[in-house]
Amino acid sequence: MATSQVQPSMLSIFVVFFCVYGNVVYGQFTKFDKLTLPRGVIGPEAASFRGFMAEGPFTTVIDGRIMKWQGPNIGFQFCDGTTDPDKGPICGRPLALSFQPITGLLYITDAYFGLLVVGPNGGLATQLAGGFKFASGLDVDLLTGYVYFIDASGGGPAVSADSTFVLVPKLTGLRVLKYWLVGLRANTTQVLVNVAGNPNKIKRAERLGEFWMAVSVGQVPRRPPITPQGVRINSNGVILQTVSFATEFFNKTISLVQEQSGKLYVGSRFTDFIGVYSN
Repeated sequence: MATSQVQPSMLSIFVVFFCVYGNVVYGQFTKFDKLTLPRGVIGPEAASFRGFMAEGPFTTVIDGRIMKWQGPNIGFQFCDGTTDPDKGPICGRPLALSFQPITGLLYITDAYFGLLVVGPNGGLATQLAGGFKFASGLDVDLLTGYVYFIDASGGGPAVSADSTFVLVPKLTGLRVLKYWLVGLRANTTQVLVNVAGNPNKIKRAERLGEFWMAVSVGQVPRRPPITPQGVRINSNGVILQTVSFATEFFNKTISLVQEQSGKLYVGSRFTDFIGVYSN
């Protein structure tokens, strides 16, 4: 596993928190809906929202494209391109997305091309850093604009809202590491929490100081049936909630659990939809 940090050319020290974290109320997320991809397209491993109006979600798919949800009447909208999953080495295979909320820049980790960025109006992405084994996940620091991404770990990091630490999943190690960025423990790592399954991407929850992890129990070593879960933890590693997605994602691994406006958006490389769970 390797982690890298990139400082974009446009930074802002100001950040506006759109959500009122203290008012978030969690239930068991028993209501389910789908955001279905176009025919023949699979692999939505990301779900990222743009701006304070929460446009999207934007997602990545297995043929190398990035799509945007335009509402139930239109569905996902995408540019022309291939639907051949074997074209990954040519067209790329984006695995994670993260917006810089002030500049509107969209950062992308791609299994073949490393770290890329695209402007607020879309278009072709620009490569910022390459030469990695398997760039799989990233997160943008809300305060500094720094971009943290992971190479060859099978998951994705999450930066705390106060920029004091980064959480890093160990896919086969069944644990999450906490890497301190500031203070007396700066540049040191501790085991934050041991997990009953294989953790993938980690994302900030809407409540300040909390995070959602995508966890697949039985993924490595494989012990079918695989049980996909969303696990909510706090910054001290306390497990606050576990939500099962086993019915809708039966025997499938999941890559991401992204909270937005009180809903959980769940992505998997093996489906043709993003699952949406609400209370």
